[in-house]
Amino acid sequence: MKKVMPIMKNEYPDKIAQVFSIFHDGTICGCTGDLTKLTLKVECLYLAELINPDFDSLYVVLSDISGLYFTAWSADEKSYERISVVQEIFEPELEIISTEIVEDIVIIHCRQDNAKLGKGGGELHLSCGSIKVLDQAGEEITIDYLSRLCKQYWDNLR
Repeated sequence: MKKVMPIMKNEYPDKIAQVFSIFHDGTICGCTGDLTKLTLKVECLYLAELINPDFDSLYVVLSDISGLYFTAWSADEKSYERISVVQEIFEPELEIISTEIVEDIVIIHCRQDNAKLGKGGGELHLSCGSIKVLDQAGEEITIDYLSRLCKQYWDNLR
């Protein structure tokens, strides 16, 4: 059994950015909860299958969220909209492209297809007190284990 070490606030924001970087090319395809505790379903088939061949997604559980909004832009990148309502942020699927940290805020760059704005992208801005990752069976996965799986996958492609 994997030893699970939760990511605590003192490791923020680096560990949070690390989690979303691991999910590069994955898609946030749903959410449940609110700013107290928010669970994001992330479809990342290649990683999920390395855990269990029957899995197709993982879950990211965010707690104590102090900041969450999405800055969406249209396909022509001429119109922008700041979305702060949790369900509206995650209404279109968000494909994870990359992450960065700016002034202790994790910014996740995404592609999205928003019916109102058309195809485009945006930036998911996030700050929270803790994060954990669960497999499809609800078992917690350490970030180190997830990182090793990701490295294993990409190394095998070379």
